[in-house]
Amino acid sequence: MTKRVGSPKLCITKTIIINKFTVISFLLSFFLFIGGSPLQSQNTSENALQKLSFLFDQIYNGPPQARWANSDSFSIVLRQLMDDFAGKELAFEQIPHLRYFTGENLRFRLVNWSVPESDGNSSYRGVLQVWNENKQNYICYTLNDISAYQPYPENVLYTPDNWWGALYYDCIEHKIGDRIYYTLLGLNTSVATYQQKVIDVFQIKKNGEVEFGASIFSSAPKYSDSKSSSNLKRIIFRFSRKTDMILRYDYQTYITQKGKKKIEVKDQMIVFDYLIPPAIHLLEECTYYVPSGGLYNAYVFMDDHWELQTEIIARNPNPKIPQKKKSTKPILYKPL
Repeated sequence: MTKRVGSPKLCITKTIIINKFTVISFLLSFFLFIGGSPLQSQNTSENALQKLSFLFDQIYNGPPQARWANSDSFSIVLRQLMDDFAGKELAFEQIPHLRYFTGENLRFRLVNWSVPESDGNSSYRGVLQVWNENKQNYICYTLNDISAYQPYPENVLYTPDNWWGALYYDCIEHKIGDRIYYTLLGLNTSVATYQQKVIDVFQIKKNGEVEFGASIFSSAPKYSDSKSSSNLKRIIFRFSRKTDMILRYDYQTYITQKGKKKIEVKDQMIVFDYLIPPAIHLLEECTYYVPSGGLYNAYVFMDDHWELQTEIIARNPNPKIPQKKKSTKPILYKPL
């Protein structure tokens, strides 16, 4: 079934130069927007969303030295709001450009954002609320990005405390046996010399624990510079900062072999550009990789895993073909 949906703790300390302005900004935003009363009424949720909208805007348009303080304040207010309104709808669409996904029956709620760094890179943050089936209550996690310290995460399982961060723009749900897996598509610009797009996966265990990564990929693309092509937990695409690449969930056509005959199969799939270096001597330098232009690969979900397909006929979707129902509400926009 496919639905579109919308180890010991690793302690990493980020060195931040704290000046008087940053401290004042944090304290003001914290006391101004947290307040002293619990968030319980509809009016309170609307007020909190307005406060979140202000803080979210300040992460990108406020003073650069206050970005992390504003991000931390945003996270605190967000967690309080999600805890007080656990299991209830929240109008996150009121916050322009915020990325969020809501699982079917509110099984999870994910809010995701980036924090621009002064060097032009970005770090990532998120708050993930999930349903604990065993205890019949909700658990809220803060996602702590370690992607800048983990250049090759393809074979690693992560937790919310140690999360290979990205700015997500799509989420696809699959049920495999009694487990539900959520496949995420996202962007990561934590490295100065190249950018990355990711196909990641997470699952929610019955006790509410969350695990990022799953061995449900047949293989990596042939050009991939992954250190290992087996037992993949996620797929990473590394390419030049001077270009962009297609990575999207779409209704397209792939060609497969049936006996001695090749046939065309139309299906939902994760379509992506085939990346190449501009010259043969740059094969090992992902910094220079660019889309080949007109040549695509894709992952098609079959037999409980993502199967790599290399012959793709990528055209615009036929509007007459009904798209499968989305069960999340993603807000899509051009990545910051």
